[in-house]
Amino acid sequence: QVVLFSPKTFDEAGEIVNHITANHSVVMTLEGIPTETARRLLDFISGIAFALQGKITPVSAKTYFVTPQNVDIIGAQSEAPESDGQYF
Repeated sequence: QVVLFSPKTFDEAGEIVNHITANHSVVMTLEGIPTETARRLLDFISGIAFALQGKITPVSAKTYFVTPQNVDIIGAQSEAPESDGQYF
């Protein structure tokens, strides 16, 4: 399964973690939330993905694909996409 998620607060990070531990892939968009909250979420989810041997792949400046260890992304970009300096 792939879950689309647009968190509005850091408190929603637990729900994303639940999906990842259930072996679901998550498309997480950080549009519309304060930059500091977005950075905090991204750091936390990156740590969780690493700890679970999953991956986090940037799709655009504020959208990320978080996958558990049993999912491979074919055709993934080897570099981060262009963002005009808007990556966190």
